[in-house]
Amino acid sequence: VSQAVKANNASMVLSGDTLGGSCIFISTSAAVLSSIFLILIFPFSFAFRMESISEEVVVENGISLMTRVCLSTCAIRARTRILPPLRPRVEELKKVEDRWHVKTNSGQEFDVASIVIAGGVGSFEPRKFPLKECEKFEGNSIFYSIKDKTVFKDKTISIFGGGDSALDWAIELSNTSKVNLIHRRDGFSGAESSVQKVKELNDQGKINLYTKYQIDSVSGDSNIQSVKIKHDDGETKEFKTDYILGFFGLIMQLGPILDWGLNINKKAIEVNTENFETNIDGIFAIGDICTYPGKLKLILSGFHEGALAARGCFKY
Repeated sequence: VSQAVKANNASMVLSGDTLGGSCIFISTSAAVLSSIFLILIFPFSFAFRMESISEEVVVENGISLMTRVCLSTCAIRARTRILPPLRPRVEELKKVEDRWHVKTNSGQEFDVASIVIAGGVGSFEPRKFPLKECEKFEGNSIFYSIKDKTVFKDKTISIFGGGDSALDWAIELSNTSKVNLIHRRDGFSGAESSVQKVKELNDQGKINLYTKYQIDSVSGDSNIQSVKIKHDDGETKEFKTDYILGFFGLIMQLGPILDWGLNINKKAIEVNTENFETNIDGIFAIGDICTYPGKLKLILSGFHEGALAARGCFKY
């Protein structure tokens, strides 16, 4: 990798942090259909095998839809190397002479001639608890998604939220854990069948349901030991808990891109329509993250943007 990113004329494509692009968060089927569509249009972009090596394109993060479009053009005259999708995030970008120095939050460093930003509408990040004290427990006692439900077996879990994720996980985890479900309103936004199931489990004593309550404070050393919740009328309750789960939906963030000196208009990067270069030489933007007069957020438009941006990279 170190040799690849220091090669002459190397370019870097900054994509989303999830394999398949941001559409995977919204609909798995949409991501699959998009990939099938791309295979039909650009089948050679999935091979990533080229005999002639005149330059390299380094792809950081996951392989999004617009990234594949850009690569399909570059692959005609370049060997393409895909870095493992380990969710690195670019934190620092600076110009060093006529090259771009890129540094990720995982400590990786790259030296490239040009950059293509294909970040979709930004990174999808979970809405978090407003309490500052919750930050130190995130990742060990407080979670906003579940990767392995077995870690919660025979534990006390406090779930906050009123949507489908909160309801579904409350129902699922009640089979092996003690579950407290806390919601700030009486009404729920999840499926009615799930709401009724939660109420049944509450009547059976398998779930402790608290409505019109919100988190007030947490306590513990390295791990959470208890949580205090507060009712709309001011009443508070405190109980022991091993884990806290928050399901408040997702928000879209541009992240460090905002600090790179790019012209940003309503959370989109302004580009020209000749080669989709930004106001900074050597940095391009394609897909939903870019904006220009007459912009249409269509897959077909992305093909056009990716092809011209890739061509524009060649002059660097």
